[in-house]
Amino acid sequence: MKRFREYSGVFALSLVVMMMAGIKAWYKYKPEETPAAAITLTPTTIPTAEPTKMVDKDYPLWWQLPYSGIGFTIEKYSEPLTLEIKAVGLGEKIVRERVEKWLEENQVASDSHKLKIN
Repeated sequence: MKRFREYSGVFALSLVVMMMAGIKAWYKYKPEETPAAAITLTPTTIPTAEPTKMVDKDYPLWWQLPYSGIGFTIEKYSEPLTLEIKAVGLGEKIVRERVEKWLEENQVASDSHKLKIN
């Protein structure tokens, strides 16, 4: 009885191992029940250093955002053709002029976008 108490931990662990082996045998992996093509790999191109300049009529400058200029940050498009701008230490009129200049530099008509300046 004394030996049983000495090795009770080993006995308990061996019992757990046998139970796990029984469960594994019961739920044996059956390859015929699994789908043949569960994972399909598709080749893709390697991304380049420059982002793709895809033209989108509702979001033509999405690939350049967020953009930071002197005194303002163009954060995102809040709606189609509506830019959300955060002014930092400049008046709204000056920020509007600088954003319109930035739009013209990127070959976008300045009157095509609504500007939300915060």
